[in-house]
Amino acid sequence: MRGVIKAIGYDGSLFVEIREGNPSDLEQLVGKDLSIEMKPWHDKRSSSANALLWHCIGQITVALNDEKPDKRYTKWDIYLNLLRKHGKYAMISVREDALDDFLEQNKTCVYDDVGKHDGFVDLLYYFGSSTYDSKEFSVLLDGCIDEMKQMGLPTPTSEEMKRAIAMMERREQNERRNPKHDADRE
Repeated sequence: MRGVIKAIGYDGSLFVEIREGNPSDLEQLVGKDLSIEMKPWHDKRSSSANALLWHCIGQITVALNDEKPDKRYTKWDIYLNLLRKHGKYAMISVREDALDDFLEQNKTCVYDDVGKHDGFVDLLYYFGSSTYDSKEFSVLLDGCIDEMKQMGLPTPTSEEMKRAIAMMERREQNERRNPKHDADRE
């Protein structure tokens, strides 16, 4: 849901105005012990840029499966490979005895094991594209297009790519210039 905190009572009560979503969905939770997560609202990146990326991933997947019928690739396989090659990442350390649980909880995790020390495994952890800004997404999309070119596949026109990325950039600029609900933060 999307909403705004209107007030916090002296007793810890919280008053929230729901702006998107159905408040009646919350009725079943009244009186129950809850785990609550709230974070600032961010519009999703341009759906046309995302759709363009997944269209290209689909083309790569079909071509690879036609080329290598003994090995079946999924769109998810291709996406994770693109993240590894063209995505942003962080170096993290995970306790060796918790590595399997960590990876199970982070199925979108693409990682490279870069070493072990003192019971920890060092990983390069690649972030999913939903966390990317337009510049980072553009690098990922360009990398995907390069892969298509190397495979001899037809690629989207540069105009299609420019339009999709420009839509993302305009949305980001609008969010920076006009943060939503500033008056509600006073």
